[in-house]
Amino acid sequence: MKGKRVDALLRAFAWLVIADTIIFLLIDLLFPQLREPLSNKNQILEWVTTGIYCVGILVGLFYCLRLPDKRLRLHHLTLPLLSLLGLCEELGYGADLFHFQTIKLFSVNIDSTHDFFSVIYKFLGTYILVLFALIFFICRFLFKKYGNPIATLIRVYPAYKFAVISISFMLTSVIFDLYIIYHPVLEEVFEMNAAIALVFASLAIRFEQQQYDRDRQRLLSKVPQ
Repeated sequence: MKGKRVDALLRAFAWLVIADTIIFLLIDLLFPQLREPLSNKNQILEWVTTGIYCVGILVGLFYCLRLPDKRLRLHHLTLPLLSLLGLCEELGYGADLFHFQTIKLFSVNIDSTHDFFSVIYKFLGTYILVLFALIFFICRFLFKKYGNPIATLIRVYPAYKFAVISISFMLTSVIFDLYIIYHPVLEEVFEMNAAIALVFASLAIRFEQQQYDRDRQRLLSKVPQ
């Protein structure tokens, strides 16, 4: 039952992603003068993404704190923490807000995780895609041989489907961030959808509480009066 409800939420998320991607691509196509206000640093899409991460934190904490079981609370606290991490990424860990000097690594300013990929790209160029593919196939081999911990996590806690999707969107946006494929609006849309996925993950936490309540009622009904 819990898994089916999460799947319904997943379908709603998929339709939302399709809709927002089409809308912003059409805006970019029909109104090219809006490209920079949409996609530049500290502009529209970046602030929208920041706001969505804030929603993910608040919704996630709200549903986590309502979970009656301490073990469930701890397992699902990762989801709002991921939103917090995403928020820090969008804000450059405070570098833009507080105007402090970020560290430089091989002449690359490091104020987000993406910048580490920029450092690797500086040395490997487009061969970074080969590195990604190699890591993917190694992980696939190890998962096939020793078991897939991600699949196990999703099976036990279906809300983590959205966390995996969010991370996938973030990794894909790296391709745009490194200008391997140049589309600044699409990069920001992917990052925004990563944030939206974590809001859906936080919404899915409530199904854990509902499942817990149903299981508790089922057990109580079997207790002789």
